[in-house]
Amino acid sequence: SSLFFCPSRTSPCTCTMPAVTKGTVAVTGASGFVGSHVCRALASEGYTVRACVRNPGDDVKTSHLKAMTGKGKLELWSGDLMEPGSYDSSFKGSDAVVHCAARVHEQATQDMIASHLEGTKHVLESAKKAGTVKRFVQTSSVAAIMDPVRACSGEKTEFTEEDWADNATLEVGAFYAIGKRDAERMVMQFAKEEGVSFDVVCINPGLVIGECLCKAHTKASPVFIRELLYGNPQPQVFFPWVDATEVAAAHHRALTRPEAAGQRFIVVGDSSSRPELAASKLRELYPTYKVENLDLPWWKRLLMPILAWSYDAKTVQGEMRMKNDKSKSVLGLQYTPLEESLKRTVDSMVTPGWVKPRLL
Repeated sequence: SSLFFCPSRTSPCTCTMPAVTKGTVAVTGASGFVGSHVCRALASEGYTVRACVRNPGDDVKTSHLKAMTGKGKLELWSGDLMEPGSYDSSFKGSDAVVHCAARVHEQATQDMIASHLEGTKHVLESAKKAGTVKRFVQTSSVAAIMDPVRACSGEKTEFTEEDWADNATLEVGAFYAIGKRDAERMVMQFAKEEGVSFDVVCINPGLVIGECLCKAHTKASPVFIRELLYGNPQPQVFFPWVDATEVAAAHHRALTRPEAAGQRFIVVGDSSSRPELAASKLRELYPTYKVENLDLPWWKRLLMPILAWSYDAKTVQGEMRMKNDKSKSVLGLQYTPLEESLKRTVDSMVTPGWVKPRLL
């Protein structure tokens, strides 16, 4: 049995919520890159998926969801992170909630953190109000775990689920890390409150690549691969790559495994590298494509520690490795090799004509 907090108690008990192996699952941020893959995986496993999007009538953002088929079924529901109660109807009668929605494209400011936390609070309140939700799965990030300050000092370069990004502060500009870290802690704390019917699992993916299911996904996390095809300069970050297939599988198994209750899971593949490794593999896979890994101009790199936030500069400088043992042992994940993920990513961008590679 797993340790979690009963809705009727204020102290921990050692009972376990039943696994959600069937029934209805509401997914927030369903049209996003990770959310779409989660929806597809759950529908194929036989669940009724309530795909929550801001505007179900926007075919550009939802046609790929409508086209999904499987043993289960997918329904489009509306929900807006910033509107209290907007998920009440979609969560009512749901057996589980997977919270993938997040605002990551806003300008990095303190307001971004506030909106991220406020949105998470609205989702939690709707889940509590439903009264039927047994498990709440939070899509977090390795950004809530890794610590570039400690990595650059040489104090720590390998991170596990026991680690938290505690050096992420407003003073060093760690807005994204703060948002992910504090939202994760908020979710864990909320599950302990009286009257809450669900337990919580947090999924912490690395840089997610893989099949783009609509044109907008080419500008989500797979954009780092797109930039290699276009030859656009980008920071040379040490990326913990992971395929969207495994990220979706992690969310599914977080629902089905009772022993996952109250835990967080680093979900990263077995390869971590700076973009040059991906570029070299792409040149082998696509010998007719012009693949260029261009660093930022020298003057930008020189000024980065001065002009950019110091946390961002250290994130580029550091080499942080994530331990994925727990995701393998508890969730049973097996990771796609990087070459295969890269091929899925590029083919899904190029075949529909969303990205036009430069030819040699």
